[in-house]
Parts: sequence; C-alpha cells; structure tokens
Amino acid sequence: MRYLFSTLALGWLFGMATPALATSVELVALFTGKVVLRIDGKRRVLAEGERSPEGVEVLRANSERAIVRVDGIERRLTLQSGRFGGPYRKQERAVVRLYREPNGHFITAGSINGLPVSLMVDTGATVVAISEQLARRLGIDYQRAEQDHVRTAAGISTAWPVTLNRVRLGDIELEHVEGVVLPGNQPEIPLLGMSFLKRLNTRTEGQVMILETK
Repeated sequence: MRYLFSTLALGWLFGMATPALATSVELVALFTGKVVLRIDGKRRVLAEGERSPEGVEVLRANSERAIVRVDGIERRLTLQSGRFGGPYRKQERAVVRLYREPNGHFITAGSINGLPVSLMVDTGATVVAISEQLARRLGIDYQRAEQDHVRTAAGISTAWPVTLNRVRLGDIELEHVEGVVLPGNQPEIPLLGMSFLKRLNTRTEGQVMILETK
C-alpha cells in the first residue's frame, strides 16, 4: 500500500512539474520577412529568424504564408487556416483586431478574390477601392462597366464599378462586395470601404479596431 501511495504521489508531483502543452498560435497578419502572431493570447511581431518568449520561431514569412517552428515541429500558416494548438472552441462570430499604424491608419493583410493583398481601412470610402493595376492581376474585366463617380477620403473620382467575389480579412470573409476600380496604379494599398465595413459590427478601443461578424 505504501509503495502504491508513493508511486501515485510521484506521478502527481511530476504532473505538477510538467504541465500539458497548451500553446495556441494564431496568425494575425503577414508581411514580407515579418509576421504578426497571437500566441497564448499575446500579440507578437516577429521577423524571420526571431523566436518569441513562448518559444515560437519564425522560419520564413511572405505575403502569402508563414512557416513557424513550435516544439520542434514546423507549421505552415496562412490567413485562411492560421490557427493551431491549445484549447480552441469555434466562435459563432468571427472577430478580427486591427492595430493602428504609427501614421494613424489601420493597415493589415487580407485577400481579394483569393489574392493576398494589404488592406487599409477607409471609412470615408463608400466601397472597396482598388487600382487598375490590381484589377488586372485579379483578372477583373472592369472596363465592361460604364465609368461612374465615387467618393473616397481623397474626394470625388471617376471609377469603374465592380463586384468583388470575395474579400477576406483574417477569419472574416464576405462575398459579393461592392467595389470600384480607380484609374492608374492608385491606391497603392486597396481601401477597405463601407461596402465591407457596414456588414460588420465595428468599434475602436484605443489603438485597436475590432471587426466582428453580425
């Protein structure tokens, strides 16, 4: 009986000394050579070759994917499937948190029609605004539409109205989003206008903008 008690006691002590692995890693944003992760609820900005205090190492990162190493295992993360590990319960509502840049804008990685792009939130734009250059990359036959006038934060501009099949931001993806194609190569960063934002619940808390599906 004493031997059995000692064995159980040792097992209990070792269990206390070696807790179960519960590292949760979520991809927030992608950039060339840099990635933003949420690790066990803490936001970490890591460059290639850097390791977080939790032991998550970034091996490679570009605008499409990140390769990270956790506990000796390499993981491939994309914005479409960028979460693993830890206790996770699927939420009824998707939530994305954007962090204000030093210039005051909210800029993050996303995708339009499946093509990874950076996106800048622009509450002054009535629709999602992209450049002709990007429209060609997306394969949008925008010139079939008749040019119209639209309002952006920069003022009134001529543009071609289009419908974007899919616009994605983290875990939030909306279909059939109204957009416009602006002449030339501007805006350099697509503007995420109200045709996307009005379909979400949005609020700002300090330096963080929170977007949530309704």
